[in-house]
Amino acid sequence: MCTKEDMTELKRCVHLMKKGYEVQKLSVINNIERYLKEPGANDELFSIIIDSMLDWDTKMQKECASSFISPLQAGLVDKKNSEKVAVSAVTILIDRDNWENQELLDYWFQVLEVVVGQVDIKFVSSQVIAKVKDLPAYKNEYEVRKMGNRLVLTIANGLGELGFDKDPCLWKLVMGICEDSNYNLRRDGVIFFKEYISKRKEE
Repeated sequence: MCTKEDMTELKRCVHLMKKGYEVQKLSVINNIERYLKEPGANDELFSIIIDSMLDWDTKMQKECASSFISPLQAGLVDKKNSEKVAVSAVTILIDRDNWENQELLDYWFQVLEVVVGQVDIKFVSSQVIAKVKDLPAYKNEYEVRKMGNRLVLTIANGLGELGFDKDPCLWKLVMGICEDSNYNLRRDGVIFFKEYISKRKEE
């Protein structure tokens, strides 16, 4: 797959994401932080990646997650794309077909923790928390509840005090975890608050 020499670097990347081989697409994804510094990259390039990502295999999705973390932290991803990343993160993490792929999960949990702090709290409440709030419920099997705990606590850690102040549901979910009758599930909440308080003291 060749690209025209008269194309700008951004245009070449867009072309490769649309027509290139997997190895070329991976190269673009792995360097997305650099490309996002170019004007128009969010609309022309990143949107193609995030809109296509859920149709790709888990290898590509893992590479996306590992490459998204730094530009999200740097504020290079715009609001529209950050919202798409947040929704994609939850979609991948609640998919039980992915639960055996620990590396994939770990990367996407990192993305989720960062991205919830980059978008409006109302969006997080309606499009992220709403999709995970029933997972820790007693009616669910242990594996589902355990994943629900990790999702809720990751979101809470990413939002910090803002989440507790603006979304009463989040506080209720976290306290529910801390009061769970199952020690192993309750322990998730205890560890969360221990680390949360320690982190806030350092700030």
